[in-house]
Amino acid sequence: MLKTSLCLLLAVSTLCAQAAAPSPDSVRKELAAMQKSVDDAISQVGGTSLLQAAKATYLEELGVFVSLEVALEAPRNPFTSPAAPRTTSPSAAERQKLVREKISQFLTQKAMGLQSVRPDQSVVIAVHLFNSNPVDNPKLPGQMIFIVKKQEPTRVVMREQ
Repeated sequence: MLKTSLCLLLAVSTLCAQAAAPSPDSVRKELAAMQKSVDDAISQVGGTSLLQAAKATYLEELGVFVSLEVALEAPRNPFTSPAAPRTTSPSAAERQKLVREKISQFLTQKAMGLQSVRPDQSVVIAVHLFNSNPVDNPKLPGQMIFIVKKQEPTRVVMREQ
């Protein structure tokens, strides 16, 4: 009797674990769509260039993790003047603010729709910032990390490092 109930308990627990885990095909399709959506969101910020396209992965303990690299401005070349006024285009700090707003807006819209993420898991986007002009932008952070729990899609936590 004890052996039978123990076997039933193990069988039920493995079935529940398999039912809770999303299928690999659905995760793969959803992650590919997520990568393209993140790239599209960043490309809407004028003056930035996408150095490394978004790469997404599903981590069982965390949820979805997306990483990408962005340059906020073009590197200076020998033919540009360091004192040239930049009145026509926004500065790197303004572009950084625009990227921050665009990714936060993207997460609040998309986090609830992800089927492969459980309600207790999160969606994390790490935007690595390439500083091509460190003399002009000494305080530019190396990365911006955006975290949102699926349960609270309007509460996006952002950290800069």
